Amino acid sequence: ATQDQRAILRKKRQQIEELCTAFCSSINENDQYLLFTDDELKGIDDLNMFPLDDGGMRKVSLKAPSTLPVLKFAHNAETRRRVLESLSKKCQEVNTSRFEQVLQLRHEVANIVGYPNHAAYELAPKMVSNEVNANTFLAECLEAYRPKLERDMKQLADLKREMNPDEGEELHAWD
Repeated sequence: ATQDQRAILRKKRQQIEELCTAFCSSINENDQYLLFTDDELKGIDDLNMFPLDDGGMRKVSLKAPSTLPVLKFAHNAETRRRVLESLSKKCQEVNTSRFEQVLQLRHEVANIVGYPNHAAYELAPKMVSNEVNANTFLAECLEAYRPKLERDMKQLADLKREMNPDEGEELHAWD
């Protein structure tokens, strides 16, 4: 790479670093929460970990120490769904454009150093070395673990049916 290209690469990598730092900071500093009744949080051992608001509702922060017990232990599917959907949208307004900018900058960096895309750039020094090998490896892993996946999914469906017979058999991400 020429000296000009190296300067451009440094600048783009610095921009990527700044965007990633801002992305993480917005998530870490986010103070959103959801309100639930004690009944909606049934199944969680220690409800006192969720402070009460003025109306007697439990405040569940959208930070991991609060959301993890809800997602793992709350019996109410709607409660788990609300938490998971809120988590997936947390900081979306500010972070979507950051994410898109990082993708674009990574693509530009890969192109400058002679790769067609960021994946090819990242895989080149790795054992799989290219996208075809990586995809083949992942497909082989999926096939090898498919029987285990099917057993686990059946076990989860059986558990869901046992715990909440009125919810149906379809498994959702929040289950």
